[in-house]
Amino acid sequence: MKYYNQYMDSQQVSPDFHRTLCELQPRPRRSHVRQVAALTACGAAACLALYVGLSPASAPNQVASDAIVPGIQDTIGPGESSGYLVPNSGQGTTNFFCMGGLDYVPWETEVDGSLRYDVQEGSFGRTLTQEQLFDVFWPDGDGEGIPWTLFWDGYTLKADAIYDKEGSLLWVTVVGSKGDAHFSLQLSPDQLPPTCVAGPEPTYYDYFGTEIAAWTSTGDWNDDGESETKVTIQAVKDGIGVRFVNYGQTNQDGADTALDFNSFFVNRTFAGEGIQLTLDHLLTTTDIPDWRANTFSSLEEARQETAFAPYLPASAPTGYGEFEGKLSYQEGVRNTLFLRWSRGYSDVTVRVSLPEGGAPEEEPVDVNTPAAYDVRLYSIPWCDSVPEEYRNSVSSPTFRAQDMTREIIAARSLSYPDAGDIDGPRINFTIRYSDGTEAEYTSKGLREDALWAMISPTLPG
Repeated sequence: MKYYNQYMDSQQVSPDFHRTLCELQPRPRRSHVRQVAALTACGAAACLALYVGLSPASAPNQVASDAIVPGIQDTIGPGESSGYLVPNSGQGTTNFFCMGGLDYVPWETEVDGSLRYDVQEGSFGRTLTQEQLFDVFWPDGDGEGIPWTLFWDGYTLKADAIYDKEGSLLWVTVVGSKGDAHFSLQLSPDQLPPTCVAGPEPTYYDYFGTEIAAWTSTGDWNDDGESETKVTIQAVKDGIGVRFVNYGQTNQDGADTALDFNSFFVNRTFAGEGIQLTLDHLLTTTDIPDWRANTFSSLEEARQETAFAPYLPASAPTGYGEFEGKLSYQEGVRNTLFLRWSRGYSDVTVRVSLPEGGAPEEEPVDVNTPAAYDVRLYSIPWCDSVPEEYRNSVSSPTFRAQDMTREIIAARSLSYPDAGDIDGPRINFTIRYSDGTEAEYTSKGLREDALWAMISPTLPG
């Protein structure tokens, strides 16, 4: 009963709210949110995966476990983190009659603004241990688990802290999943956590002394052809910026309970005198990976990076006057050199990645199965012509270096007229060398022979 008493002691209700509560009629339930397959509230964690390389296969100090069981096994090693399974509290679904109501503003649209999102160079991620995760929710240092008053029973939690190049905390992300239900909790020191989702400017109102913005948005978040409702709140209190996003919560009857799920979090976190979260134990770290960034003004300058030189073209494509090159290295995460040549609407890019962040996940295609990669066999739209089992490989295939031929490039060449762009072939593929190095090529407007001339000197034999 300790935590129940703590929770109830923190509840407050104004006379006006009490009078309004007594006058309320039962709120109609929303329809069931169908088959929410993944956490698509973009959030900072998804953005970071694009720019910093944080993933189960590449994240430093990942937590390994063979089965999802209550508690995290603090074992460092290969494998995908199972996360922490919140055990059943045994408290049921207690109703809190003093719980404050939230005014959710409906947003008509949300857009993915990830292309304008910028992660600091040298930033890195660390997976939280079970103890670190628990301590986030107990500012008094109890560290005894996840508060049952959040009603996260049965959710599997994964949490990461993101630091800048000096080892100062940028934000923490806790992701929870339970069947079709998902949520994301983002916390940041002194300001709101970053986001790659753009929308209307949120409206803030007073909630027991805290300025809170709360809204709902509707969209096909899991690409199943149906619209679902996503619920978001954000606020800054006591030096911590909070954003909580959730959808897919339903009761045993299939009724939508996402708004209630959100309200439980807000009431537990903000209804008392101080915020019921802490980041004090995560604000700094001395475990900082080495990193390096560099830019190049020419291919010749880039080829001075001796580790990359064997995989880079010996000469630039003819007629492409604009050039950019950049190296991005972070210990244990990535070691990548990117080159781009441009001419009007035409461009050629090469991205060489040395095996720094673990073994590549994508399996190379079998060159004896043209259906897996030959774009000449299909018509646009590919969703109507490409068999489902080949859609990923036809879109972006990986070939073993020893299998590469001029004919494969021809099989990847797709030409079509475009009134708003240029004619000419579009070609893309990735080459994987025997040591795990990968070279990803994309080109628009460059002829097949010219691209083969760039690639062939880098191939074995």
